[in-house]
Amino acid sequence: MEVIFKDVTNKNELVDSLNSFKFALVIFDMHGGHDYDGHGFLELSGEILYPYELMGLANIPPIVVLSACDTSPADRNHFNAANAFLCAGAKTVLASTYPILSRDAAIYIGRLYKRLRYYLPERILFTKTSLRWSEFITGLKRRVYFDYFL
Repeated sequence: MEVIFKDVTNKNELVDSLNSFKFALVIFDMHGGHDYDGHGFLELSGEILYPYELMGLANIPPIVVLSACDTSPADRNHFNAANAFLCAGAKTVLASTYPILSRDAAIYIGRLYKRLRYYLPERILFTKTSLRWSEFITGLKRRVYFDYFL
């Protein structure tokens, strides 16, 4: 498994990076939010990006992880960041309903990486079958819950 880190500071750099990106999963680790009665957004070095702006401009990988606050808030409208990535071509988006602490987000992303790197190959090798993304994420959430809260 290969991990590539890209720091982008504006929308054009993000679009260029996504268009040259040939992998199945991308993680956005940044500030996010959702204006009341407005659109969900991500913050790129002080520049606000409304993910709906990426539609038709950027190739979006099938799996998008949004490690940012309020990317799928329960108390706002449907113009959120998660829905924008789905409309732009993602097959699944992992997003947050509430504000999250950066430390907790980093721990979660670390656990996601470990599960992808170590658990998934062993599971496939042992069972000789594929694993649905929903099963994979449910197992991760269950594991995080037990590690974090118990």
